[in-house]
Amino acid sequence: MKTRTLLIIISFVMIFCSCKKDDNDSTSPPDVSYALTDLVGTWTGVAENSSNTIVLNLNVNSEGKVSGSGSSSQWSIDSKGKVTGGGSFGFTSGGNYIVASASWSLQLDSQKTSLSGNYDVAFSSLHNMTVILSKE
Repeated sequence: MKTRTLLIIISFVMIFCSCKKDDNDSTSPPDVSYALTDLVGTWTGVAENSSNTIVLNLNVNSEGKVSGSGSSSQWSIDSKGKVTGGGSFGFTSGGNYIVASASWSLQLDSQKTSLSGNYDVAFSSLHNMTVILSKE
């Protein structure tokens, strides 16, 4: 009798333990997939630091080439929406036209309509600029 009761209890415990909640919880957002095509189009916004603000109107083509507002860069994107790239930024300072190297480190939001992060231009007053861009 004790063995039979023990077996019944063990059976119930195993049944209850083997049942688990469905991993497809309908309230959690679906995983977002990112690709270079998400960047194609026109992006507008600003890059700013404590001493400068740059108004940006950028065009990104299907190969990730970025142009506009003095910027000439190449962007790439990973599966988590992190956008990185490098290139140059041309601008006028003190009456002289300057072209400096530039790098981007941005994050694309899950709606794929906003980029935010940093723009770093190799010029003393244009380091560590905070960027916010919206897709047109």
